[in-house]
Amino acid sequence: MKKEVFKKGLAAMLAVVMMLSATACGRPNDGETTKQSPEATTSGSGESTSAEVEDTGITFPLKEEVTFKLAYRSSADTDPDVLEKCVFWQELYETTNVKIELVKLPATDTMTKLNALFMSNQEPDGIFSSFMKDADIDQLVASELLMPITDYVKDPEVMPNFHERVLSESPKSLGYMTSPDGEIYTLVKYSGLEADFLESPMFINKVWVEKAGWKVEDIKTIDDLEAVLTYFAENDMNGNGKDDEIPYMVKADHSANHFEAFLGLYGIPTKNGAKENYVYVEDGKVIFAPTTTGFKDAIIKLNDWYEKGLIWEEAFTATADTFNAKYTGEEAVIGLYQYYSLSAVTSDQYVTLLPVKVEGYEPSWYVNPGSMGAKNHFIVTKDCENADILLAWLDQFYKFENAWRWAYGEEEDGRYTVENGVYKVNEELKKDKVAWDKLNQEKPAGSFLITQMTTAYTAADYASGKLELTKEYQRLQENYELYRPYLNDEIWPRPYMTADATNKLSELRTDIFSTVDMKKAEWITGKADIEKDWDAYCESLNKMGVDELVSLMQEAYDTYMAGQK
Repeated sequence: MKKEVFKKGLAAMLAVVMMLSATACGRPNDGETTKQSPEATTSGSGESTSAEVEDTGITFPLKEEVTFKLAYRSSADTDPDVLEKCVFWQELYETTNVKIELVKLPATDTMTKLNALFMSNQEPDGIFSSFMKDADIDQLVASELLMPITDYVKDPEVMPNFHERVLSESPKSLGYMTSPDGEIYTLVKYSGLEADFLESPMFINKVWVEKAGWKVEDIKTIDDLEAVLTYFAENDMNGNGKDDEIPYMVKADHSANHFEAFLGLYGIPTKNGAKENYVYVEDGKVIFAPTTTGFKDAIIKLNDWYEKGLIWEEAFTATADTFNAKYTGEEAVIGLYQYYSLSAVTSDQYVTLLPVKVEGYEPSWYVNPGSMGAKNHFIVTKDCENADILLAWLDQFYKFENAWRWAYGEEEDGRYTVENGVYKVNEELKKDKVAWDKLNQEKPAGSFLITQMTTAYTAADYASGKLELTKEYQRLQENYELYRPYLNDEIWPRPYMTADATNKLSELRTDIFSTVDMKKAEWITGKADIEKDWDAYCESLNKMGVDELVSLMQEAYDTYMAGQK
């Protein structure tokens, strides 16, 4: 297709794209491109290697320099020439002979600038696109403005590090990256740090439990837990003479401390809000949680606890500041809560509580889809020449040593140490903002300019001890191990959708989500009776199109599954 045709489409859709905070790029020519697969990388010690791949005939460093223009968004008041002082960046050029011309995009009105570049024939070859949302990518694909990179991504000769370090550990990542048309348009940034992806384990105040005459390990059923919470409610557990104890702390619209976290006890691993759309997956089938028996039974239990004074009475009304004041207060006032981690102030009082048994259900715990990578970190525009070389160049960053040097520079800079093969960040220096910023100016790492690169740290890197975990992450990883038997292995992947499906989903969600949220609050607080309302509630959701919503989700999930093949 001619560039003018795409420009007409871009101009016509500009208003829509602006609403989505999207940026613009391009789609490939119809002609085939020869795949090329350089395997040369730069090691952490500064040594370089080059290997000719017989099938492709390409060797890093290239015999002739190849230049790519790549755009990035930076919030720092720093220009691209800062990388002239980055040892790794200069070394990467020498070992590949790939020259990168960086185009800085403004932190605000980024899309406006990008569209101006496209409309003036000055579009880049690729974009570091971590600032884009899925909806942005969906719209760009619909506008035929992105180059499919499927063949390169799936080819272990073109992207050997990606295959060896990411797909070997997380094969589902391939489906996670796949768009509804079956093509791949973006690269991921991958982290195998499992501790990051368990969002809402249960934490209980061990000191209070022991005061109540229990042992934490003896709290095994929902009835056991209720008995302990009841004791918390009826006694001055913190001994301050005030009636300020909160047996079970929940905030309805919190990212991790929400009521949906409780659903895990009823076999429902989901979150609230638009990212998960209240859905989860069971035996390959997408299920809308708020119409299930498990959801109903969980709400009935929550209502019972609310009326007994076991749940925070401000769960539906508190501000974020009020929640944080309770969570981070000098004096513990909370008996049980679900969150990413413990409050640093009172953490010594709390321990992890394993999911308790609810009759008729098996616990199933939510795992964040980020375990398969963070999407949308790089896109290639339609008119990019030598895209195979560009993808092979980007593949260099999936190698551990290169990812680390991009993030932290050289060991002699002082940001980290390597002792007996263990990489350890200098946390004390990092806490000193003045010294850290001064170092970034004088001896910048690549991440000082482009914070979100296509890099990979695998679970094996952490498990082997190659990367030293902070004490906090050690504790989070211990939580993950405790919850591992209960984790849902059918993760809802937040899959890509077509632009039309995205728009339709947004339309459907307005009334459906509003109804779910309203009824949930009414039922839990006792302002309405779920037993009396349930049938009419389900029928109203059917009329609002909940079946169509689930169908859209199912189509997207099926594409994700197909993309793994």
